[in-house]
Amino acid sequence: GLFKEPRDQIVRRDDEYCLRIDLWEVPSDYLSAGGSLAQTDAYFFGALDSRNLLGTLRELHAQYEYQKLFRIAYSDPILISPEELKIDFSLLTSDLGRLVSITGQLAAPISDAFRISILTGREIVSYTDPDQTGYQNNLLGLGLHYRPEFDFIRTVHDGGVEYLFRAAPRIKVKYDGQFEIFNLTLKPHYWWTRTDQFEYFDYYRVGGAKTVRGYLEEEIVTREIFWMNVEYKQ
Repeated sequence: GLFKEPRDQIVRRDDEYCLRIDLWEVPSDYLSAGGSLAQTDAYFFGALDSRNLLGTLRELHAQYEYQKLFRIAYSDPILISPEELKIDFSLLTSDLGRLVSITGQLAAPISDAFRISILTGREIVSYTDPDQTGYQNNLLGLGLHYRPEFDFIRTVHDGGVEYLFRAAPRIKVKYDGQFEIFNLTLKPHYWWTRTDQFEYFDYYRVGGAKTVRGYLEEEIVTREIFWMNVEYKQ
């Protein structure tokens, strides 16, 4: 867990009684790794998650996928207040080019069920083909997290829009939801992007266990997609 040996004590202050709870934070580290091997291809990934690394509830996530992705993300609760700051660095590579993304996101609750976030950052793209020009542009985004409380159903909704400032501006819209009803889980997803001039990294690449199951990893390349994962757990 995040804390150990919680202690509570009733303290009197003037004419009022207060409940005091003392908690001791515990650093927690999680390591995951996996991969596959075929006659003509090999795949490997590894991830490290650390909680309370630099203080209470501060989290660090590091991820590596062989010849594809390197990512570091840091989350800070800002003095244990409801606001949260996230800093994300990722390096995505392919045979055609490289995408470097650096973003910062500030999230804060506006009610018990709603949380709003503002994102800003920079996107840097370079191509292996010297005749193809890359770009470096700023990114601005807005997100909304909705998690209501019901007795018979658990549901979570995450939506967001991103705008990339470049010669041919790009808009991306994403929605990811989840409904849990008894042993049944439904996960609808809708991703959409629009620009007058599509670049290689503007497209969505989905497929595989993490997205559209039954397809090869990133087999589907598209500008717009809707799919739903259905899970039943006994």
